[in-house]
Amino acid sequence: MCAFAHAQSLGFDEDDMTVVSLGTGSISKDLTYDDTKDWGLVKWARPLFDITSQASNLSIDWQLSHILRKAHYFRITPVFKDGRSAIDDARPENMAAVREIGLKMIEENSAVIDQLCERIS
Repeated sequence: MCAFAHAQSLGFDEDDMTVVSLGTGSISKDLTYDDTKDWGLVKWARPLFDITSQASNLSIDWQLSHILRKAHYFRITPVFKDGRSAIDDARPENMAAVREIGLKMIEENSAVIDQLCERIS
């Protein structure tokens, strides 16, 4: 959103822009009452960070998707299931899992990637 606002301040029109948003991932993990009812502040720290980050990303995505036409805005982000969101975990099994998530993201977004390539070529 900041890049979009800056481009507008330089005089660029929406029709002259193509915005590509490559997300670092969203977390798909349900938090049930039974799992969380006894959590204290420390245990809630990571989930609250994830929730607020995701809310901010969704808000910006909504804003840009409504300001720019579909042909000018592309958002691609992986979904991390089973809590595999620790990007600082360099263990081989985590790196393999993150690689698989990336490959799946590319496969699931191949049509969007093709549209983007068509737009910028």
